[in-house]
Amino acid sequence: MENISNIIYKKPEDNLEEIRGKKVGSHEITIVDPDNPENWRSKVNFEYVSRPLPHYYLHTLDTDLAERGQRYASKVMDEFEALLHKTKRLGFLEDGIELNDPAYGMYERRGWRKLDEHGIYMFDPRPGHYSEPAMQEMINRYT
Repeated sequence: MENISNIIYKKPEDNLEEIRGKKVGSHEITIVDPDNPENWRSKVNFEYVSRPLPHYYLHTLDTDLAERGQRYASKVMDEFEALLHKTKRLGFLEDGIELNDPAYGMYERRGWRKLDEHGIYMFDPRPGHYSEPAMQEMINRYT
């Protein structure tokens, strides 16, 4: 694998897109080709949600087709999980990986907890920090 030190973090105000006539921004962490920063290898898009408990919801993990199998998705997930640890925030996502994809099961292997049969996962950097009723309210929000 080549040098992947080119990691770009965009805040919502720097990553705006128009949705139904309204400008909406999301956080983005992107690994780019160090020789050509216009070419991205893997990226995650996520948003911060403050209620009922502060957390991040990862809504997109994408890897360029030509870069699959090079562990770029794992590297960009390392960056996202480091943010969860640093901010002490929960993470949620919905798994869109197909059963026959070699990446299937990636989130569980990384320590994400599967919450339901639809593929909703949670990452808790501080297990036991939140009360069980508060955690259940969060889980009910996404399942």
